[in-house]
Amino acid sequence: MDRSVYNSVPWLNNTVTARFMKLFKSDKPGIYSRAELREIKFTAFANLPRAYKTPGKKELDAAAIKQRLADLRRFPIRQLETAAHILSSLNQATLKSDKRLELTLTILRQTYPVISQFYDSYQGKENSLPEKKERREALTDCIHVISEVAISYKHLFQESFTTEDRAYRKARTSIYEYGFRILEMMLVEQRLRALRYQRLPRSAWRDGNHIFFSMALHNDFFETRKLTGLVGIKKREPHHGASYAPERNLLQLYLSVQLFGALDVSTWPTNLFHVPDAYMAYLNPGINLSGDDGQPLKEGHLLTWIGNEGPPVFDRPAKLDPPTIQIDFTRYNNVLVKDYEAIASMKFIGSFDPAKLSRPLQKVKEEDRVPVLQMMLAALRKRQRQAQRHVVFSDNNVEVYFGFREVAQLLTDRSKGDLARQLRSRKFSDTLARSSAQFIDGNRQVAGTQWQILNFSAGGILISTLETDFGRAIALGQLVAFIPDEKTALPSIGFVCRLNRPEDQVVEVGIARLGNYAEVVILERVGQGEEDFRLPVILVQNTADNWQIIVEPRDELLPGAPVRLLRDSGPVPARLGEVYLTKKEFMVFELRSPGLQRLPPHKS
Repeated sequence: MDRSVYNSVPWLNNTVTARFMKLFKSDKPGIYSRAELREIKFTAFANLPRAYKTPGKKELDAAAIKQRLADLRRFPIRQLETAAHILSSLNQATLKSDKRLELTLTILRQTYPVISQFYDSYQGKENSLPEKKERREALTDCIHVISEVAISYKHLFQESFTTEDRAYRKARTSIYEYGFRILEMMLVEQRLRALRYQRLPRSAWRDGNHIFFSMALHNDFFETRKLTGLVGIKKREPHHGASYAPERNLLQLYLSVQLFGALDVSTWPTNLFHVPDAYMAYLNPGINLSGDDGQPLKEGHLLTWIGNEGPPVFDRPAKLDPPTIQIDFTRYNNVLVKDYEAIASMKFIGSFDPAKLSRPLQKVKEEDRVPVLQMMLAALRKRQRQAQRHVVFSDNNVEVYFGFREVAQLLTDRSKGDLARQLRSRKFSDTLARSSAQFIDGNRQVAGTQWQILNFSAGGILISTLETDFGRAIALGQLVAFIPDEKTALPSIGFVCRLNRPEDQVVEVGIARLGNYAEVVILERVGQGEEDFRLPVILVQNTADNWQIIVEPRDELLPGAPVRLLRDSGPVPARLGEVYLTKKEFMVFELRSPGLQRLPPHKS
């Protein structure tokens, strides 16, 4: 790996060996002395269980443990549960380092193929809510095993790490191995949790940063080691055998975890999880690290620090404990922009050549290329909140309609004359829209499944519900209409931009608002000879009071095409503008028309 990922800056006292990486600056004039280094608690891991028990002979018998887990190979869930139980007990036991390592490796080698099989199975399938019981149990047990393996390695790292140069060199091989495996397990856990729309716990982020900064003290990142397998790294290719595992170094693992978190990939469709790492491998890695100068962050730069309990941030917190590091995504971002502009250019001229795209994007399905670029570019851009977000502290129900067809039907029904009559005719469907459950449990609705507003702003809304087996299917990128619990309120239009499971059985759905006024119209293409081309579309006045149309994905519609909108009030000539948004279920075009007048602001 290219070591030029660093821009070296002084951070250590001249009395400290010059071979250390000069990466960090302190938050005060001068540089760190040995006394100051001793104040930094490099291996203060969060929630690390205290090793206090004396293990029995059976617990120390690696061969017996191996056989016990091998006997459960036909029952993968039981095997994972048993492995997690054994590891949990060992993590509370006092063990010599070589014995702890032997037992940990024995268990990991038996369970990793099962974890890999589950990951491959679920990562390749589009996920939606509700989550099936088998899937939930399998992934939860995989996460439990991986987190216990990481705890075991944290014990080993904590026992062996030292800030002293000479002592570190003596134990260096083992220390590097332990740090490397902790970050590998962190990466695997991050990806497994993302399959369930969960983020890494704060404690895991904090511990990962402690590992990185510990190794940064000795500039020890670059030695490659063979990974345990492919889980969370990339899609398994047909030519890869079951035991295939690439090599990585410690820095690559750290950057992969940081990038995954910064892009908020846990909210993406699961089949796209590999894309960020593919770009990083292509650019080798396209991400630079530099010492932090304490100044406001430049565009394309993120900040993290030893005690950070989350992904890197765009703004410097008021309080943080040094050392700190800046992560420069500028080059990475520029390649994404280049790909995005290349696609737009090729669509404009009507001639598409995938060879003009970067190699990682060529391997992505055509329908996924623009959406994944939009998600990545948006995540790497500092976003200023334009509208205040309001937190809702009491019950506040909302009706939610999912999917293009359901949204179009709602708008059509509510446009038909007498609103009171239409509300009566839609009573059953509107009642179901207040709940995430679409079936009745006996004679009562499943308790607790009503949609609750957690917070809202002009840009969107965050809602929550209890997840049950009776829940309606909800997927990222799905078109949505929502109406607050007021009969006369107009539907707002948006799309599912985020799914999050903060705890089991509780799900949060983030909806990005597209507009507050919408109606169904017929779009008619003009200037195309005798061929008739008509389709229903949703005409929207967006949050900036500009007009757009929402259509199901169509290859026939291109920016600049003249069209006619058939409304109840009569035909309106218009011209399609640029594609504003592309999702699997729908596309949004800008719309230009002198015949469409701006409407007064509508109630959110």
